[in-house]
Amino acid sequence: MFIHSLEMENVEIFTMIGTTLGVSDEAGVEELINQVKTFASSIPFNTVLASIQSNRGLDKADGGSEPVENEKGVKVMTMHAAKGLTFDVVIIIGMDQEIMPDTTQEIDEQRRLCYVAMTRARNDLILCHTRKRTGTIARGMSFYKYSDFVKEISTEHIEVLNET
Repeated sequence: MFIHSLEMENVEIFTMIGTTLGVSDEAGVEELINQVKTFASSIPFNTVLASIQSNRGLDKADGGSEPVENEKGVKVMTMHAAKGLTFDVVIIIGMDQEIMPDTTQEIDEQRRLCYVAMTRARNDLILCHTRKRTGTIARGMSFYKYSDFVKEISTEHIEVLNET
């Protein structure tokens, strides 16, 4: 699956992903959506994710202090942290040219890391792309095409969820 969004709000993105996967009522998802709602709509998506990642309670099953084995929940982590783990659903954001791959870093290592992250998904893999970004990472306002790494995936394996 590939999300391509121009003007979606952060809450809309999280809600669409949860609805599409049929996990809107799963443990921790409502808490995650409520956390996203606390941010102003002008806050960039990557800033929202960074804040969620730093809130350790949200990446535990049911927002508790410790994850429970075999219990469903939302986990937010970096590609590096996901190494060696598997999940029913993996969502990778920033699949935009100049972000993934970052033109200032070694492309083969980034490709390897990205593909390893993709293989962490047992059932569903969602790659997120946006046409327009604002904020620090965008260096003002930038317009992006989707990542060359996505272009390398056979189109028979891609389903576009939203192309507004």
